[in-house]
Amino acid sequence: MKTLHVRRLVLLPVTAVLGVALLAGCSDDDGDSGDAGSSESGDANAGDADPSEVPTGDLDDLEELGFDDELPDGFPDDVPLVDGEVQVGAEQTGVYTAALQSDATPQEAYDEAAGLLEADGYEESTSQDLGEVLIGSFTGDEWEVAVSVIDDPVGGGSVVSYSVTEAS
Repeated sequence: MKTLHVRRLVLLPVTAVLGVALLAGCSDDDGDSGDAGSSESGDANAGDADPSEVPTGDLDDLEELGFDDELPDGFPDDVPLVDGEVQVGAEQTGVYTAALQSDATPQEAYDEAAGLLEADGYEESTSQDLGEVLIGSFTGDEWEVAVSVIDDPVGGGSVVSYSVTEAS
C-alpha cells in the first residue's frame, strides 16, 4: 500500500514540474517573468480545474493518463537520476517525466539531483525553495531538465520528480 500513497503524492510534483517546464517556454526574451503568478493566498488558480477531469490519485487514473511505475521508453540515458525507486514515469508529446521515491530529506535529495546534473555538465538556470517544494531548472547540450522535490509524509524521505525535454 505504500506505493499507492506515494503515487498519489507524485501527482503534485509531476504537475509542478510540467508547469515549470511549460512556463519556461512562455517567458519573454528579457527573462522578466514579473509576479503575475504570485498571490497572497497562494490559490490564485485553485478554481480553474474542472473537478470531473481531475484525477483522484487511484492507480487506474494514473494508468489512463499514461503513467507507469518505471521510466518511460526513450527516457534519456544521459540524464542522471537520484537513487530511488521509480514510482511514476510517462512520456507525452516529447516530455519525459519520472518521479522517484528517495530515502533522503527533500533538501538532501535536491542537492543530490543538482549535483549529479551539474557533474554531467548541466547548468542550473533557476532554483527556488517554495517551502513545500524545491524546484530547479537545468540546461544541458541535449536536454533541459526541471526537478521538483517534496517531502513524503507517508513513506518518509522525499519524492523527486523530473521533467525532461529536448534543449532548444
